[in-house]
Amino acid sequence: MKHLVLAATDRHNAATHWERYVHETRYTFPNEGEFRLFPLIAWHLGPNPEVSAKVWLSENTKWAEARTQQILAAQGDLESLLHHHGCRLLWTKGTALSQLVYPHPALRPSSDLDAICAWDDLQALSEIATTHAWKAKLGQVALAKGQRYSGTEISWALPSGIELDVCWMPRQTFAYDPFLVDTILAQAGKQPGSTGYADPSWLLIEAIDHGLSANLVSPIRWVVDGARLVDELGAEIDWDMVLEVGNRYRTTAMLHFGLSTIAGFTPNVPEGVLEEMARHKRHPLEIDEVHARAQVVDLGEAYRAARRYNLLLRAPHNIYRRSAQSPLARGPGQTLRLRCAIAAKNLYSRLLWPLRKLVPWVRHGPDKSAQAG
Repeated sequence: MKHLVLAATDRHNAATHWERYVHETRYTFPNEGEFRLFPLIAWHLGPNPEVSAKVWLSENTKWAEARTQQILAAQGDLESLLHHHGCRLLWTKGTALSQLVYPHPALRPSSDLDAICAWDDLQALSEIATTHAWKAKLGQVALAKGQRYSGTEISWALPSGIELDVCWMPRQTFAYDPFLVDTILAQAGKQPGSTGYADPSWLLIEAIDHGLSANLVSPIRWVVDGARLVDELGAEIDWDMVLEVGNRYRTTAMLHFGLSTIAGFTPNVPEGVLEEMARHKRHPLEIDEVHARAQVVDLGEAYRAARRYNLLLRAPHNIYRRSAQSPLARGPGQTLRLRCAIAAKNLYSRLLWPLRKLVPWVRHGPDKSAQAG
C-alpha cells in the first residue's frame, strides 16, 4: 500500500506512484479503504490523466461527489436544528478533516457525520432525536451520573439516510478520564446552540487512535489524514498536548508508532516530538497493545483484545471491578504478560483496594492513580 499512500500524498509524483500501485495489485481488486483514496489521487493527477485503471479514479470521484453533497446537506440541516435547540456540537473525524485539510470535501468522502457532544448537552440532543424521529442505531444515552464512563457513543440514522455518530467521551481509549474531552470542548469555546470543528491537535490524535484499530478494511487513510493535518495545520497543533495525552493515557507507544509512520510521508512532523516520545518510558503492555491493534484482523477478536488492554491500562479500580476480566481467557493479541497483569489487578481491585481506608500499608501501597494498571 505504500505507493497508494504516496500517490495520495506526493502530488508531484502521483502518476508514478499510481502506476506502481496498479502494477503491484494487478492480481487483486481494491477494497473500500483503497477506493476512498482514489478521488484525492485523481485531483493530484488533474484533468484527463493518461494513466492505468483510469476508470477506478473517475467512477469513485463521481461517487464521492454525490455522497459528499448528501453529507453536507444533512450537516447543514443539523446545524440549524442545533442552533434552534441550544445544543453544542463539535464536528470531528472525517466530517472535520474533509473541510479543514482537504481542498474540497469530496476529496475525503465519508459514510456518516461524526461529532463530539458535551455530556450536559446529551439530554437536549436526545430530545431533538425523539422529536424528529431519528432512529437509534448504536448505544444508549444513559444520563445517570455513574454511567457516564460506561459508554462513549450513540448513533442515529437520520431521515435523510445519513448516520450521525456522537461521542460524549472521545473514543474508548480516553473514556475513563474526562481531561481530554473537557480540553477539546474548552479549546473550542463554543456557546449553546453553536457548532464548530475539533482542534487539529485532537484530530491528529484521533486519526492515529482510530487508524491503528484492526479492521477488515485496511485502515490506510489515517496516514493520509495525518500527513495532511501536519502539512496544512501543523502550526496549530499543540505538540505539548499530544505528549501530555501520551503520558496521561499511556498511549505514547501508539502515538509514537503513528507519528513515525506519518513522518514517512511528510517532513513536517517535528523531530523533537518523536525524540521525546522515544525517550519516554513505556509500559510494556502499551507495546503489546499496539501490536494487537496492528495484527488482529477479526473484528470480534480485535474488540475483545482492545477492551482488555484498555481496562487494564486505563480503567480506575472502581470501574475495573465492575468489568473485571478473566486471566484465563485467551485470544489473538492477548499476551501472557497481559493475562498475568489482569490477575494482579483483579487481586488488587477486588481485595486490597477496598481495604485502602482501613489498612495503612494498603492506603499508601501499589498504585492509587485513576490511570493505574
